[in-house]
Amino acid sequence: MIGMGQMRLKPPVETLVFRGVLPPGAELTALREVVELRLAFDLALADRVVECRRGRDRPALAQLVQQMQDHAAAGRNFLQEDRRFHTELLAPVGNQLMEQLGTAFWDIHSAVLPRLGLALPADIMGTTRAHADMLAAAPSGAIEAYRAATVEHYDPLLRMLCRGAAADDA
Repeated sequence: MIGMGQMRLKPPVETLVFRGVLPPGAELTALREVVELRLAFDLALADRVVECRRGRDRPALAQLVQQMQDHAAAGRNFLQEDRRFHTELLAPVGNQLMEQLGTAFWDIHSAVLPRLGLALPADIMGTTRAHADMLAAAPSGAIEAYRAATVEHYDPLLRMLCRGAAADDA
């Protein structure tokens, strides 16, 4: 029997990427579903993240937020910085399965999004502000502010995917 520390999610991730990339016309729906799962996952972990981050200042996370803001202001995506932010944010929770699931969601997201050719949302700066708000709320122990910032983080991306799906349907 494989222990939890030895379990790897690479095969299921590859299957989900394969599913999300190949069905004609279903890429937007598949990615929206992954993003909705990421949101649910992040909200489910909110209490633990805030508990583990309370009183901890992380300059590396602040630097990632600044990089995301710089990229967004220049009209560039910031998937790598965003991924590192979330990986670092979850690290103190110390749950390997949670880390692997978070990475799996990111792998799917990162593989599918560029294939869609969607423009960055006009309100992408809202995503960067939400990261800054998450970063401020977690060490202060402000769980409701953290949850609100988490929802704000995903709003521009979900709106973009919904608009893209609506345009495809038209």
